[in-house]
Amino acid sequence: MRSRSRRCWPRPTPPACTAWTWATPRTSGRRGAGRAATGVWPAPPTGTRSTARWERGWTADGPRRPALRRHTAGMVSDFPLRPGETRRLAGEAEQRALGAALAGALPAGAALFLEGELGAGKTTLTQGLVGALGFAEPVTSPTYALMNLYPAPSGQVLHVDAYRVRDVAELYEMDLAELIEASRLSVIEWGEALYADYPQAPVLLLEHLEGDPEARQVTRRR
Repeated sequence: MRSRSRRCWPRPTPPACTAWTWATPRTSGRRGAGRAATGVWPAPPTGTRSTARWERGWTADGPRRPALRRHTAGMVSDFPLRPGETRRLAGEAEQRALGAALAGALPAGAALFLEGELGAGKTTLTQGLVGALGFAEPVTSPTYALMNLYPAPSGQVLHVDAYRVRDVAELYEMDLAELIEASRLSVIEWGEALYADYPQAPVLLLEHLEGDPEARQVTRRR
């Protein structure tokens, strides 16, 4: 089964995106500008599946951020890298191997933040992580889709690329908190604006190494 993109604007009971939280259409071309002219987020129509989401997850100022997640301490002790540790990865095979090790170390429901410039190996590492959970289809960066869901046999994996997001409220409008809670693991690229909301999630920085185009350097920043 192929991955599913989550990039469509929410509307009441949409036929192809039934998991979305209801919200008003955009009022301008700016990202995150989905509020009504009054500046208040209207409640969804009575009787739609989104009414419950409004009641438990929305406020008059927009989507509510999640409560701070408290993952188990075992996540830290079993993690392949200690905070501040740097490791050289000789090529794509070692990048995927690290991803597979992360899949085994992170508990269900955990989030992982990846940082690094274009081509640094974020998606390659994610391929190893998702593959270790049994997903055999191609894994690609959700640069334009923002979110991909991979239905792995061990549980779905959420893959987010927040590079083009100006306001993280847009991600919460797309049910980010609910998707993370429902996923076996969540990998978030360029998610610095979400660090405070998920304080226990590790942060890895991937970098190119000068003089060796195949090698990468990974540093655990948190």
